[in-house]
Amino acid sequence: MDHEKLLLLAKVAGLTSSGIFSGYTWALSRATVPAIVDYGSGDEAVMLAQWRYQYVDGAAFSRPCCLINALSFGYLAYQGRVHHNECYGNLGCCAGAIHEVVVLIHARLAGNVVTPNLGIPLQYLYIIAAIASASGVPWALTLLRRTNGALSIRSKRLAGPYNDPISQPLCITYASHEQGAMKRESDDPKYKTAKALINRWKWHNDLRTALLILGTIVGAIAVVLDL
Repeated sequence: MDHEKLLLLAKVAGLTSSGIFSGYTWALSRATVPAIVDYGSGDEAVMLAQWRYQYVDGAAFSRPCCLINALSFGYLAYQGRVHHNECYGNLGCCAGAIHEVVVLIHARLAGNVVTPNLGIPLQYLYIIAAIASASGVPWALTLLRRTNGALSIRSKRLAGPYNDPISQPLCITYASHEQGAMKRESDDPKYKTAKALINRWKWHNDLRTALLILGTIVGAIAVVLDL
């Protein structure tokens, strides 16, 4: 595959994957979780089983999306550095990059045809897109870890093990034996109910979704400017 086709593939893959992933996480917060906690039966065991089902499905979906996002936008950022590395490492390039992108957007909106040196501005935009659009899994492994663990513990206690009782998905077991998760599940008075725990998970997912959408938008701007 030649260089231009590889660049095009990276652009299409990055935008498609990041758009689908951010839309998916947005739907979880806006539709799935409210349906579970606000319009369900009210039975905590059922509520937790429903949360766990969408959580396991989402965990399996998120890993390849984050990988595609990071590799696609990361490759595009790397290509920007290779072609314009004479400015790489200069702290003044960051401000210059922002200024150049703003000037170019104004020129495009005005209908003017301009061909500025876009290597450095696009590099920064693609780096931001790569980090933000691939943040879903790192967020789950760090900031969301205690809540995921607490929900996994309580869902097992009230709703039983997920499918095969011997072989549980990694997303359920990775934090369920940690002190922070066990303390949140059993000792924290703010999370005595399943609804409170699931809403805490939703709060994290809202923030994560905002970051994913930011990555998608920045990536789209970079791709448009790179045409």
